[in-house]
This record gives sequence, C-alpha cells and structure tokens, in this order.
Amino acid sequence: MGYRRLIKHYMQHVYDQTGDTWITEKSGTALSDRDADELRSIWLDIERDVESEALGDLNQRALTLCEQHGLTIDELAERLGWRRRIIEEWLLPDEHPRYRQMTRRDFQHFEMSISPFLNHLDDRA
Repeated sequence: MGYRRLIKHYMQHVYDQTGDTWITEKSGTALSDRDADELRSIWLDIERDVESEALGDLNQRALTLCEQHGLTIDELAERLGWRRRIIEEWLLPDEHPRYRQMTRRDFQHFEMSISPFLNHLDDRA
C-alpha cells in the first residue's frame, strides 16, 4: 500500500472517530507548511471520493442524457463552451486511458448548459 493510500485510510479513521481532520490552517505544529498542505490535499481526495460515491457516476449520467436526447459531442462543445477533446474524454469508458472523470462542478455546468436545449426538445414533442 502506498503512503498516500495509507495516510488516506488513517485520516478517514481519525475523522470517523473524532469528527475532525486535525489539520489546521497554519500548521503551528511539528508539521511544516508543505506537509500540512500535502495532508490537506489528501483530505480533499477523500472528500471527492465521498462526494463521487454519493452522486453516482456523473460521466454515465451525462452519457445517458446524451444518448436519450441524441446530443452530439459537437453540440455539447458548442453549448458548454469547452473543447471537444474534454467532452470526448468524459464520454469514454472508464477503463480507457484517456478517460476523464467529471467533477460535480463539471456535471452541474453540463446540466445547466443543456437544460434549455432539452426543454426545447420537450416542447416540440
């Protein structure tokens, strides 16, 4: 087990037992500022993992919406204002080496950008 994974498990355990991460804004302890920053980074990884589990697979949700409404990568790129390559990477299978995981913020922007388009499609039906 790598050190980051070990620290992640330990930090999660400490948080589960105490309700606190024990990482202060300014280290003021034996930790250097760099070490404290690294621990904060690891804690952010834990929070992202928890959020991801709670929200489900955002990439799959986006892919399902695209398939249901016949949205193309080019249409999405235009609506989202993002490069086509990023959207392609979101819609790849997760085992693909170029796969990019959507963040909650990405998915919210995705939903907000396509909702007027979806409402327009619903009005035509």
